[in-house]
Amino acid sequence: MSTENKDEKSMPTETTKMKHTGLYYVAAIVCACILTTAILLVVLLPGRQNNSITYPPTIENPSDVPTITDKIKFDLPVANATLGQGYEFWQNVTLDKYELHKGIDFNAAAGTEVKAVASGTVIEASVDVSTGGKVVIDHGKGLRTVYMSIDIAENMKQGSKVEQGTIIGKISSDVDCMGDEKNLGSHLHFEVLQENKTTGKYENIDPKIYLVLDEK
Repeated sequence: MSTENKDEKSMPTETTKMKHTGLYYVAAIVCACILTTAILLVVLLPGRQNNSITYPPTIENPSDVPTITDKIKFDLPVANATLGQGYEFWQNVTLDKYELHKGIDFNAAAGTEVKAVASGTVIEASVDVSTGGKVVIDHGKGLRTVYMSIDIAENMKQGSKVEQGTIIGKISSDVDCMGDEKNLGSHLHFEVLQENKTTGKYENIDPKIYLVLDEK
């Protein structure tokens, strides 16, 4: 057999190899593109989801909040305090939800006196791991005030009568160990409750309705 015939027979084989090699390169490029796209989707999409804005619910006070002429005038429960967290929703990152901070925090040194904001009757004086020392005063007219994270004065018992300015306790030094109020420093947690005339239950309202606050 001549050399020319041998070359003619080998040419198709070499051409086939070149085609296969080209297909391998194309397949490799396609696989690389798919892998790169998958990596980008895994990395970028979660970031976009985490950066999405979730707005807290709207706070609504009861519709029967008294007018200015009907209000009981409150004194401040703590003198010369700095305002901390207010009556607002805050985002609980751990539980991934918004929770209502039901009062106003008055930041002050442990041992600072806490006073009744108006006259009334003590209906609760208790100590709990989640609230610390807690005093609840009924002022009549469907209005109550709550004082938490305090060392309760020895003379404060259920049924005790208080006047506006009566010392009911002092800000506790143990506040950092108390439930939702942990890591906020020493402070008084102050709430206002108003009776719902329809249900008869007492509901939280914004204490600012009854307090004149100098924000500082």
